[in-house]
Amino acid sequence: MDVLKTVDIFMAVMLIGLGNYLPKCRQNYTVGVKLPWTLADADNWNKTNRLAGWLFVAVGFLWIISVFTGGIAVPLAGTILAAVIPTVYSLVIYLRKS
Repeated sequence: MDVLKTVDIFMAVMLIGLGNYLPKCRQNYTVGVKLPWTLADADNWNKTNRLAGWLFVAVGFLWIISVFTGGIAVPLAGTILAAVIPTVYSLVIYLRKS
């Protein structure tokens, strides 16, 4: 049993689970994309966490696929993008409203 593959699959399943939960969570200070402008506006919170949820699920599935194909760049780049894209998206929503 390869421990690295097992850990990778576990991390991917965690990302998929979090991505599934993000669009359903209400504004709070514990779980979600917690930025000052998302916490100040419920619409911004909902849109940002919906996008982040989709991205986390997609990255999780790509990560599982990469475990069996041998790529390390996909999970790393995908995880970084899944964090950066919702941040920029929420900032754009905030700037358009103000």
